Amino acid sequence: MGDGNRVGFLLDDGLFLHGERSGRRGVGGAVDPDGERPLGDPRRDVDGDLERGGPDLREPEPVLLDEIESEPVRTGRARRGDRKLELDLLPRGYDMGQGGSGPVPDDRVPERVEPVEGCPDTVRSVGAPGCRARILERDACNGRDAGAGALEGPCEPAGCQRPCGDGVLADAVHDEGYSNPVSEPLLVRAARREAVERTPVWFMRQAGRSLPEYRAIRAKHAFFEVAHTPELCAEVTLQPVRRHDVDAAVMFADIMTPVLGMGIDVRLVEGVGPVIDEPVRTLADVERLRIPDPEEAFAPVLEAVRLVRAALRPDQAVVGFCGGPFTVAGYLVEGKPSREFALTKSLMLRQPEIWHALLAKLAETFAAYVAAKARAGADVIQLFDSWVGALSPAHYREHVAPYSARVLAAVDVPTIHFGTGTATLLEEMAVAGGDVIGLDWRIPLDTGWARVPGRAVQGNLDPAVLLAPWEVVETEALDILTRAGGRPGHIFNLGHGVFPSVDPDQLTRLAALVRERSASFTGMAR
Repeated sequence: MGDGNRVGFLLDDGLFLHGERSGRRGVGGAVDPDGERPLGDPRRDVDGDLERGGPDLREPEPVLLDEIESEPVRTGRARRGDRKLELDLLPRGYDMGQGGSGPVPDDRVPERVEPVEGCPDTVRSVGAPGCRARILERDACNGRDAGAGALEGPCEPAGCQRPCGDGVLADAVHDEGYSNPVSEPLLVRAARREAVERTPVWFMRQAGRSLPEYRAIRAKHAFFEVAHTPELCAEVTLQPVRRHDVDAAVMFADIMTPVLGMGIDVRLVEGVGPVIDEPVRTLADVERLRIPDPEEAFAPVLEAVRLVRAALRPDQAVVGFCGGPFTVAGYLVEGKPSREFALTKSLMLRQPEIWHALLAKLAETFAAYVAAKARAGADVIQLFDSWVGALSPAHYREHVAPYSARVLAAVDVPTIHFGTGTATLLEEMAVAGGDVIGLDWRIPLDTGWARVPGRAVQGNLDPAVLLAPWEVVETEALDILTRAGGRPGHIFNLGHGVFPSVDPDQLTRLAALVRERSASFTGMAR
């Protein structure tokens, strides 16, 4: 654990990012990764005989982080624009457009943006050449449409950003043949198992890694400089939404972010993942951990959420996430990624008082963290307990489920409960909580869904399929849609995160396929 108030990350390009425990943004300084704490340091060799690393344990989990507002925003409540929010997200050198960022009048709350003449018959954006968009305004007191008083104007150039009163960019939005204006994100409605016009689609780890535009930013900025600079974080989070036209933006961050605020030093080592030089293994170690104020400790992350929510259409969701208690505890106890979690299970079974004290602190921190994200405007929260499949049902039920339940119960927005290798744990996970249960590719979607009655499901294309020819991707994606059968409550996703080597065009085609073909399935289900 860190000395005094110092916490930090050693980045994969040799920079050590450190900051104060108060959550103020850290400062990067050049450090030889083999200098201050060489890889041969015995403090770092956590039971090396057990550690040879699994292939997908060597990618740090991307984390999806969120914003702050003055009061809680319940799902479905109209979002008022933040009059102080400047929508010029990045410095001018990033060419984010020339749209205005003026304040929103108190007495005008735009309801939606309606496409008018000249727009192509596809999902429209304000940047479509020759398009004019009309904002249907609503009287803030009685909610009536302004009708003839609606403002009209030409669309700004492609890529511009124009604020609406509900805190979203003024993209022209299709009704898709439905008479009611979009009031909630498609993903939210599906998570509640409501009838929807088509299946929502997004991808875990869609932000970063596989995108050339992300790599261009990373060539100039270290990982945590991006994650902890709100404007850069928002830009990277929005890149896959613009490219793939997915239904959700998952915040760009790291799964270990909350433990930074608890006073733990974490290094992200390329080819390894999160490394803890001083693992948490004793009661004294646990007692030194503090419970941070999320709005202070994670302010840059929460500010990024605010920027992303402002940039999305009303039908698109912000997904905030945090790591699951078992997965994060595994990193803290092992000191680095593990395949067997031998040290973690040993602590859990031989010294349960230490284990339960640790998970209680993690759950309290994570619950406050996701609640802050929801207050900030996150529409959905996902709990990534990625490696919980290493446990038996009995051990999960006794040693993990109560703490996951505490985190999932901390918000009043829809929640997604996700893990990998969980075919034997699905019923237990559903009991612990989650409006949506995430399924990995190891179980057929319809089989997994039948085991969690009363829940929506998310999944579950094998991420490796995206490396195959398009015909294979199409066949397997349509098989998943067929198994879902258009029933309310399916969210299309992968069974885990996007591989860095995936061609982004595959994801774009896959998102388009799901949008187009799922409409026929949902129509048959209705």
